[in-house]
Amino acid sequence: MTETEEFNRESVEQWDMTADNRDIEFMYEKDEFEAYLYRTESNRRKKRTLRSVVATVEKAEKVFTVLGGTMSMQSLTEYRNNREDADVAPATINNEINAVHVYMRFLAEKYGDKLLSFNVRRLPVQPKQYIDNVITRADYDFMVAEARKNTKQPNIYLGIRIMGTTGVRRCELLQVKVEHIKLGYIDVLGKGAKRRRIYFPKKAREEILEYLAGLGADSGYVIRRWKRHNDDESFMGNTRSNDIRKIRDFERHINKQIMDFGRKIGIDESVLHPHGFRHFFAKEFLKHRLDISLLADLLGHSSLDITRIYLKMTSREQADVVDETVDW
Repeated sequence: MTETEEFNRESVEQWDMTADNRDIEFMYEKDEFEAYLYRTESNRRKKRTLRSVVATVEKAEKVFTVLGGTMSMQSLTEYRNNREDADVAPATINNEINAVHVYMRFLAEKYGDKLLSFNVRRLPVQPKQYIDNVITRADYDFMVAEARKNTKQPNIYLGIRIMGTTGVRRCELLQVKVEHIKLGYIDVLGKGAKRRRIYFPKKAREEILEYLAGLGADSGYVIRRWKRHNDDESFMGNTRSNDIRKIRDFERHINKQIMDFGRKIGIDESVLHPHGFRHFFAKEFLKHRLDISLLADLLGHSSLDITRIYLKMTSREQADVVDETVDW
């Protein structure tokens, strides 16, 4: 038995002896928890993807770190309330709480104590009456044009051009290769382990391939760590790691590049997050073709109810309508 296992077994005994299960300290068993996630199914009875496993491990570890390793119904409830007071989105808080619930279920099974498998109430997530943080068509076109001139950071142009014309999620964006652009589509395993086909529209496909040809990129990942040769201005081949944790760090790096570039050219920061470009694609698609069923398939939504939000106005559009209508 390892030192961590011995410590946690003693903690389980304390848990049983404490009537209100208050502030019992555990040591985080990261590797074993990760292995547990791989061999068990999610709450939706689906096999977990590599990305979801890593995300769950990281979320649970984050909460444990904030709580100083102590765990109880009271401490986790307090954590939830503090996050809510800090105006963190309810869905984000619920994801963190769910990760801890899964971790405590892992401890309960490992150490044979069902009391460890407790549940703290999740926060209600109210459906929005509007879509917020969506870049306008004018700002998107301006950003694309400016990004194309920025030859030192190719991922900015490539990222926003692909996200804005396909609606891919950030994690899916990093799966796209030059070969997929040439082919016209990519089949991805997306959120919830759901497989779908993402199409690259003709106009964007031609522009992206022309841009990639200028970089000397014939194959490999489209979004990569672009590195120039020492002897000239041409770029080297793909220099990206396939390690999932390094990929997640790389995703954050790309996100920061886009945010910094957008701010620099005067774009509102609130619309520069990766999901904002997914929202943009959905809104623009419905303006040109009012087919919500097809859009749901293209976005990989499990329900039309999720997609219907894109039929609603943005809060800015709602305000403009009110200003134009209410003149009394």
